[in-house]
Amino acid sequence: FSTAFRRVVFDLCCSWSNPDSTMSAQQAGLPVWVSVSTGGLGGIFGWIWVHPMYTCSVQINLASLQNPGKKLSLPSLVTKAWNEEGVLSLYSGLPAGILRQVFYASSRLGFFQIFKDAWATHYEIDFTSRMCLASVAGGLAAYIACPCEVSLVRMSNDAALPMAARRNYKGIMDCA
Repeated sequence: FSTAFRRVVFDLCCSWSNPDSTMSAQQAGLPVWVSVSTGGLGGIFGWIWVHPMYTCSVQINLASLQNPGKKLSLPSLVTKAWNEEGVLSLYSGLPAGILRQVFYASSRLGFFQIFKDAWATHYEIDFTSRMCLASVAGGLAAYIACPCEVSLVRMSNDAALPMAARRNYKGIMDCA
């Protein structure tokens, strides 16, 4: 295993400096930048639709930790936010969510494509190898996107605090 790992790492390093050194253009398929950019854009557009529910789930989880006996429901939280601050309050923290997708979705798919190409030069790509490569790519992407995730939770929770306790973050760098 260690010899195979060293060979894949070596080919991975060579493919960064000279992409044509390990495979022909016909074997390569799509360029890596296509996977990275489409993954990032898909993650961003998907996140725009998911973000209000994510904000509600963060607020429900943190409220249940602060008040153990009190139960919040999704409809009551949405109604309260809609009536008190408007529908845009559900989008608090959206820039942090978009930045998270830029780093997480893009790097996850980019790493997977690079790892898969490097692995395919020596071994057959089967289900097990895809799962392992995808797990490593996802773990690295999560590590890279962790600061964005922290700012996303902070910005999403800030809207749930009383006005006097809010931090009123001006942007992503303000709460990181």
